[in-house]
Amino acid sequence: MKKIFFCLALAVWLSAETSIGGISVGETFDDVAQKYPFVGKWGKQEITGLPYPLNVNDKTQVFLAQQPENRIYFYFNENKEVIAVGLYTGNMAAGYSDKIIYETGAGLRPTDGILEMKVLYGMPQDISEYNYKDHAGDKIMRRMYYYPGLIVQTRKVNALPELIDNILVCAYGPELVLREKNSPIAKPNYFLDGRIAF
Repeated sequence: MKKIFFCLALAVWLSAETSIGGISVGETFDDVAQKYPFVGKWGKQEITGLPYPLNVNDKTQVFLAQQPENRIYFYFNENKEVIAVGLYTGNMAAGYSDKIIYETGAGLRPTDGILEMKVLYGMPQDISEYNYKDHAGDKIMRRMYYYPGLIVQTRKVNALPELIDNILVCAYGPELVLREKNSPIAKPNYFLDGRIAF
């Protein structure tokens, strides 16, 4: 039984996503700057917290390299190593001028949908969902699909199809899914003592 569990755990670990746009988690700042010159020189990055949901119960300060015209962005630790690579999947109308077709190591592209995501990665470890109305009165449904090393965020507006909104490759596994899912901080509209905020 232990052998089967070990084999399954090894298969999940080996199948984890590790890259977007040719940049992998663990690469150095210099590697990223060579491929994406917009990141500039070390020290020019914005100091910020970890991206959601990595920031749940973890207030580590990291370095963020991004540029408004580019859909790809990078988080670095103090050792100048990539700890997360993200991708906004907006189109040209959203103001992104880069013409690069980004994809994950497994081949997920910004133009792909939920079906393609499940064909490439299978069923997610977990899904979280949040519904609200925006300032225009539209019903918005946000979902996050959690895979080993990958978080895919989607948006659905009213009756329109669910579309991929953001892709984040990072060191993210089952233990962090459970930590995020069970944390009161992660639940919208709740105080730490369980009272509902109105």
